[in-house]
Amino acid sequence: MTMDNRFLNNIFSSYEPELSSDDLFIRRLEYKLDTIKLLKDQNVAMRRRCRRAIVAAATAGFVVGLIFSLAMPYIIHAFMSLKAYMPDSSLLTALADNCRYTIWPLICATSLFIAVNTYEISLALQRRHLSDGRKR
Repeated sequence: MTMDNRFLNNIFSSYEPELSSDDLFIRRLEYKLDTIKLLKDQNVAMRRRCRRAIVAAATAGFVVGLIFSLAMPYIIHAFMSLKAYMPDSSLLTALADNCRYTIWPLICATSLFIAVNTYEISLALQRRHLSDGRKR
């Protein structure tokens, strides 16, 4: 045996840790298991709320995009009728001439805006509903 091994053996030979009682150990273990179960239940509830919010957001974005797509001929007609009142060399005239191409990004941005806000509102309403349920 080397010097280091003897030194370590001497240190640990007199070491006798106190063991806690079985009841205390079981209570701590049950507390930790209850905490883990609570966290697991909260994660399941949060996933369920997020899924509901995603479905609501996707539906709202799809519906808004569909409505704007169906209204596209009317929007183009409105742009063309406004073109008669615009000066010939303006930027608005160029936009009116190419309105089929400039409206699609607006439709996409509007659908995205509606979808994101629907997601946020849905989550907020579910949190509010959840907190109202806890107060009772």
